[in-house]
Amino acid sequence: MIGMLDVSGMIFGVLCVFFRFFAMILVGLPFGFHSAVPIRIRVFLVLHLSFVVFVGLGMRPVAIDTLGPLAIMMVVGAEVLLGIAMGLIVRMVIWLGEGFGTLVSMATGLGFAVSIDPGTGIQSSAIGKLASMMVILLIFALNVHLNLLAVVFASFRKFAPGQAPNVASAGLGIANLGAEFLELSFRLAAPVLIVSLIAYLVLAVITRVAPQLNLFAIGFPLLIVGGLMAMGLSLPDVVTVFIDSLEALPSRLISLLKGLS
Repeated sequence: MIGMLDVSGMIFGVLCVFFRFFAMILVGLPFGFHSAVPIRIRVFLVLHLSFVVFVGLGMRPVAIDTLGPLAIMMVVGAEVLLGIAMGLIVRMVIWLGEGFGTLVSMATGLGFAVSIDPGTGIQSSAIGKLASMMVILLIFALNVHLNLLAVVFASFRKFAPGQAPNVASAGLGIANLGAEFLELSFRLAAPVLIVSLIAYLVLAVITRVAPQLNLFAIGFPLLIVGGLMAMGLSLPDVVTVFIDSLEALPSRLISLLKGLS
């Protein structure tokens, strides 16, 4: 009987690791939320990692015999919420690229060039998709995904499986972080927005001086060319901000875990 309890406790412990891992990867990492990766591959990968982490870190079985059905649901829910909280912090950097690209598209008159991303099922602009893909490529080029997985491994030392904390207190911090990244996206798109404003002022003057000119024939090329030139000139600084934001992700996750202790 004792052996059966140990086996059930180990299985439940591996499942707790699985739920935390799967929620974090599904929300945060690119290969987790992209439909090009089959769901069975994602489940198998996370299940394999969960077993390796549980055994490799020498975790103890969870005393499931002392838990009722409601307590088990609360434990699983806490693991899922902790994984979602960590995944959201990672996903916000990708949203930073999408927000920057959307603002640039709107400013340059390319806001109508939108399409449904077959990988995520989200409607996005062409420049927004380009910027988000740039961020995703930087994640793998800088080995950020490995550093993030290392932080997730460390989270199991701080909060053992079945002992995930209440992440409700982290909601305000995550919301403030989202506001910070939204402000940063506006700052990155500021050069393009300024050039577009100048272009609109020039077009307004031209319209008043020579109303017989075709505003649409002049305005769209001027906005598109001027906006893309401004984006091209500011692109090295934009990439630098993306890199700094990605390199700061592990420390942000560590701060989240420390705030929950």
